[in-house]
Amino acid sequence: MLKYLDKNLILKIDKKMNKEEVLNYMINLITEKTKLVNDKESLREKIFARESLGTTGIGRGVAVPHARIEEINDIIFSIALMEYPIEDYLTPDSEIPKIIVLVASPKSKNSEYLKLLSDISRWFRVKENRDNLILASTTEDLKEELLSLLGE
Repeated sequence: MLKYLDKNLILKIDKKMNKEEVLNYMINLITEKTKLVNDKESLREKIFARESLGTTGIGRGVAVPHARIEEINDIIFSIALMEYPIEDYLTPDSEIPKIIVLVASPKSKNSEYLKLLSDISRWFRVKENRDNLILASTTEDLKEELLSLLGE
């Protein structure tokens, strides 16, 4: 997972947001902090199109919005810890998400993309991993804890 994670894309969001606001915030962050996305609107369109097919909330307080697009140079993901849960984000277990992991990938990296989604899902199934991240009080604490848990 570390291969595709940019430290500038790990953040704690301290204000209350709905699902649309959080996704737009994270899309903007990815396009402002990296040079990987060639078309921000295409990324936004694909993320929201995927959400319209069904929730990307995976349960246990975690959601993984994701999309494959042509207008990106490599796989990238961002992690946000929400101070306030996103109440309009549906999940299979009805546990409101506090951790959002937004993933974008070029269509040419399908197997790597699917492996990353699988790794993220498996990693966040571990209660201790989720609990350790949720305890972070600042963005810096979150970065430090996440990178420590991932082995950097």
